[in-house]
Amino acid sequence: EEGLREAERIGTSEQVQWLRAECLWDEFLIGRWNEATAHADEFLAEVEGGLPHYMEAPVREVRAMIRLAAGDGTGALHDTVRVLALTRAAEDPQVLFPGLVYRSHVLIATGRRADAVPLVDELLERLRSSRSSLVSYWAIPLAVALTRLGRPSELEGVVQNATMRNRWLDAAR
Repeated sequence: EEGLREAERIGTSEQVQWLRAECLWDEFLIGRWNEATAHADEFLAEVEGGLPHYMEAPVREVRAMIRLAAGDGTGALHDTVRVLALTRAAEDPQVLFPGLVYRSHVLIATGRRADAVPLVDELLERLRSSRSSLVSYWAIPLAVALTRLGRPSELEGVVQNATMRNRWLDAAR
C-alpha cells in the first residue's frame, strides 16, 4: 500500500497498476472480497481494449476464485480462459504455472474434470522439466485439484522438487 501511494504520487501508471493488482491480491487473501472484486473490475476495465498488462492474469485469477466461491462458475470459467491465454502468451513460469492451476481448479469445480486433466498433467511435466520450480500461493489450488482428481500423492513430487520451502507448500501438503 505504501508503494502504491508513492507510485501514485510520482505518477508512474505502470507501477500504479502493478501495485493495485498486488493490493487486491492481499484483499482477497485476507477475506476482503468485496473490495478485491471492485478493484479487480476497475483494473480490468482499464486494461480491456488496450495493451495487456502483465498483472491482468493474476487479477483475473482473484476474480475467478471469488466468482467461483459465489456460485458464478460461468464467470470463473470466462476469467480463467483469458488467464490461460495471457499466461501462455507470456511463456513465463511464474504466471503460466498458476494460470494452469487456476484454470484446472475452476474446471474441476464446475464439473469439467476431464478438461482439467491435461492441464494438470502439463503443469506437472513443466514443473519436472523446469529450471524454475518455485511453488507459492498456487500450491493450495494445485493440492485441491490433485485431490479432486484422486491424485493427491503427486503433490509430494512437486514439494520435493520445489527450490524454496514456504508456508504455501506446507499448507498444501
